[in-house]
Amino acid sequence: MSQEEIIKFLEEHPERWFSLTEISQELDISVSHVSNAVKQMAKYKEIDVEFRKIIARIKFKKEDRLSDII
Repeated sequence: MSQEEIIKFLEEHPERWFSLTEISQELDISVSHVSNAVKQMAKYKEIDVEFRKIIARIKFKKEDRLSDII
């Protein structure tokens, strides 16, 4: 599993926000792997991350295209 697969998953649901746990369950990968990948993608502004209390919500940035990221 890789950042590209997470991006593809988020791109398939552009209007929806996901928690780390939801992404982990949908892609059948560990939460720690998703967390590490999300940190890297957020660092380079590939995704939007919003923190609500103690929960992070992640969403694909609509203006980005998958082909521009890979």
